[in-house]
Parts: sequence; C-alpha cells; structure tokens
Amino acid sequence: MKIGLIGINRYAAFLNFACNLHAYAFQQYLKNQGHDAIFLDYKPIHYDGHNLREPAKYAESKYRSIISETANSPAADKARSAAARRWAELAMGYRALAEERKIRYDKFEAFVADNLDFTTEKYDPDLLEVQDPGMDCYICVTDVIWQPMGPTPAFDRGFMLGSKTFEGKPKIAYGSEPRRTTRFQTGDR
Repeated sequence: MKIGLIGINRYAAFLNFACNLHAYAFQQYLKNQGHDAIFLDYKPIHYDGHNLREPAKYAESKYRSIISETANSPAADKARSAAARRWAELAMGYRALAEERKIRYDKFEAFVADNLDFTTEKYDPDLLEVQDPGMDCYICVTDVIWQPMGPTPAFDRGFMLGSKTFEGKPKIAYGSEPRRTTRFQTGDR
C-alpha cells in the first residue's frame, strides 16, 4: 500500500524537532510493516514565506508592515502598537541568536534530508484539487496541523484531508494527546 503522509515538516513558522522525530518514527514504522510511506512536500495555506533559518528578517518585515498601517480609532491604534511591540521583540530575540539559529536550522534540515522521504512534487491546497499524488491512503501525522495559525485561522483542505484528489481513498487523522480548546475560569464557591 502506498501511503501519503501529511505534516508540518518543511513549512512552519518555528523549528519543531519533536514533530520531525515523530514523523520519522511513524514513517519507519509504516515501512517496517511493508508499506510504501512518503511525505507529501506540502505547503499549507497559511505559509507565507517565513524563513526558518533567518527569521529576524521576516519579523522585521512584519513590524514594518504593521507600523505603516493607519489606525482609524484609539482602539485600533492600541492594537497596532501592541502588535508592533510583539514583532519588534520577536525580531530582537531572533537577531540576538542569529548565528546559533542558523546552526540549529542546518542540523534540523540535515535530519529531515537524511531521514524523511518526500515527494519530488511540491503540493499546496490548490494543486491537490487537480493533481493526484497517486497514493492509496492518506494520513495526517501530527495534531499540530490543526492548531490555529495566525490571528485569522484558515481552513486548509490538505490538512483536513478534504482535497478533491483524496476523494474515495481511505484517510486517517489522529491526535497524539488530548488538547483543551477552551479555558474554564473558576470563581469563588
């Protein structure tokens, strides 16, 4: 059986070593069970070119974009200032660790290149609507893909296994741990 695996291996906004270790272990397990398991080189809808090796540049461009916006009310100005402050702090943090980050990223990418098997074709949600990767089954390999990305989460057909080319094929998704989606506040009793 040819199994297409979908995860966040290459197109994330953070270095997630655990996801790639989990992905490697799962891919090896499937191969040891006699399956042909390969990761779709899949770029999710929310990915906007974040450079994981040098993220300071991305954070700085976000900061510049935010401060150039015009606020039309005191509340909007306050929100813009708060967002600009967060991006500035993030950019400064990334700059402080720039060389160490490059070393970590290169090790991260070397692990991925040496241990995970990917399709040669690079997919995105639109391509999966028209081009079948040719798998018999699809599995989402991590529950991180369902976490809200950014201030306005978007429905990603690939991560939800809802693309046209997946129709009629077995699809499996799982979460490795339970997550709370709401917070409960307790008052005095």
